[in-house]
Amino acid sequence: MSQTEVQVHPEIGASWRVRHTGGDLDLNPADAIYTREQYTATKLIANAPIGNPGPLGLYAFGLTTAFLQGAVTQITDPQPTKDFVACFALFYGGTIQLLAGMWEMWKNNTFAATAFSSYGGFWLGWGLYMILHAANIWTGESSSKPVKNYSLVTTEEMMLSLWGILTFCFFVQTLRINRALQTLFFSLAVLFFLLAGGVRNVLCNKVAGWVGIWVAFVAFYAATAILTGEVWDHEYLPLGHVNRTQHAAKTKKGALAAPAGPVAAEERL
Repeated sequence: MSQTEVQVHPEIGASWRVRHTGGDLDLNPADAIYTREQYTATKLIANAPIGNPGPLGLYAFGLTTAFLQGAVTQITDPQPTKDFVACFALFYGGTIQLLAGMWEMWKNNTFAATAFSSYGGFWLGWGLYMILHAANIWTGESSSKPVKNYSLVTTEEMMLSLWGILTFCFFVQTLRINRALQTLFFSLAVLFFLLAGGVRNVLCNKVAGWVGIWVAFVAFYAATAILTGEVWDHEYLPLGHVNRTQHAAKTKKGALAAPAGPVAAEERL
């Protein structure tokens, strides 16, 4: 019984359907999936260099985070600020980060793609909730109401705690990347846990706001360091790279993203 599978032609590199009939191979040019020209064009498109989306994603995250913390720390009027931030959360904090995540996936940077896409989804969800809340379409659970049964957690506490756990998982991965991202993700994990505690504690919530401003500063620093390094072709702002030689060896094996510019891609976000 004949079987058909796809193999790569040894001469032109195009994929061909190869028929197995009683142990014989029938390599028929008429069954070519790609011509030589089509295959070459496909490779050129797949390998086309694109810019580094890391700074864009970090700036989007940092600016939106800093904007929201103005309300948490009460530097600005809380409620109008949150309503204003909701629009930025949907577009700059949410959509832009999600796009940055997809572009990082294209660059074969799995960590950055996962992180950017996750926080992009977070901001999209948060912004949508705030808009629905402001329009009185869906208010959800009000954290301003006292919780009588302290053996249970509120929905907001549960959500923030889970994001803290996820962020800590990201932090563990940064131990192989650089100090700037280690600081960013560890501080962000602390921020989420403080925000969870701040649902019932005003002081904890205010402390969380100032930690959030610190998180935004670190995100801005990392983004500026990467952007400056690419534009000026020199690393003026240190990121504190970890195990650069080991990372470079893995890059050659294709395990991590290929280097681009003065800083290897796997050492960026």
